[in-house]
Amino acid sequence: MQEVNIAFQLTPIYLSPNQLLLSKTILKSTINTKKYGQIRASIMEIGIIEPLIVSLTNNNEQYSLLDGHIRFEILKELGYT
Repeated sequence: MQEVNIAFQLTPIYLSPNQLLLSKTILKSTINTKKYGQIRASIMEIGIIEPLIVSLTNNNEQYSLLDGHIRFEILKELGYT
């Protein structure tokens, strides 16, 4: 049986918001949805369950946010740095 290569880093890295390049923005209408409220409540109660997914850019100084735009928006809103 052939081994599967891991395509991601197993240990988390901690980044400041200014190190992230966003590929999309969250619409104001999204903030008022039930889903957004549920995610916000979960983060406030439990913390981050699923980490944000990023990819290192070519200049090796910034990261592209691939998945977790809503979580990122909520974390900023809650004052996380």
